[in-house]
Amino acid sequence: MLRSLLQRVPPDERTEAIRAAVDSVGSGGTADIGLTVSLLPELLDDDLKQRLRARLLRLLEGGQTDLVRAVYVHDALLQRDLLREVAHRLDGFVGQLQQHAPTDGAEIIAKFVPSRASALSPQDGEIGPCEDSTDIIVHLLTFVKSADLPGAEIETFDRLFKATLLLLEHTSGTLSVGARETLVSLFGAGPRMSGAHHQLVWACLQRLVAQEHSRGLAYAIWLRWVFCENAWLHFFFERPYWHLLRQGLQHGDGERRKQCLAILRQSVAIVVSDESSIATITSREGGTTGMC
Repeated sequence: MLRSLLQRVPPDERTEAIRAAVDSVGSGGTADIGLTVSLLPELLDDDLKQRLRARLLRLLEGGQTDLVRAVYVHDALLQRDLLREVAHRLDGFVGQLQQHAPTDGAEIIAKFVPSRASALSPQDGEIGPCEDSTDIIVHLLTFVKSADLPGAEIETFDRLFKATLLLLEHTSGTLSVGARETLVSLFGAGPRMSGAHHQLVWACLQRLVAQEHSRGLAYAIWLRWVFCENAWLHFFFERPYWHLLRQGLQHGDGERRKQCLAILRQSVAIVVSDESSIATITSREGGTTGMC
């Protein structure tokens, strides 16, 4: 019905009417979602499409993920483009956080997932003080968890992965917990996970385990990672891997010991199911790389 009404609007006024509708998306809560969805086929102009993405991004930053999902679920391209915008936004926030409080992982991550030159999002220049960004970052991470990550563009996935790993090591418990949940979702995007991504995870886990305050976080992530599809774990079955597991079993509390036992069982299962893994963990002298 809306499209029929738009056809009656003079052509020189139609674009302005659509622009006004786009700018009002979300202002009426869920009441205007049907209106927005019916407008999607009319957004033929790049400026209008960008305008809608910018509006949806502002709603995401305000925590209205469910409302935005109700719109993009009807348009796979919109979801892909919105995910790209969110990746840019998170990259900007994390860059600012790193300037104020750099972490050891930033340089390592840059080697594996180099920053790619790309056009700035219109919102990139609006990033406020980093101390005011926590809620926005958490809201954006919430969106990422619900998005179609296997369908994300490679550059978008790389940006999200990089930002999430850096947020894991942030001193803010709110950010690190949000990043942990998002990382688990990224683990589920099997086709997008490369050997470089898994190397970054292992490097990150080793840094987290080395710090007492983040040790619990490290083993929790490790437990989810070991069950990740195509995790290429046999590349990491060396002495440090088994040493950190033994350390968790010997010195951890009851919960950590359960985690380490589960990790150990899955790791051993991978070893016995793959002859190349057995060769990797067995030294030339007939010993092992610290597995026992």
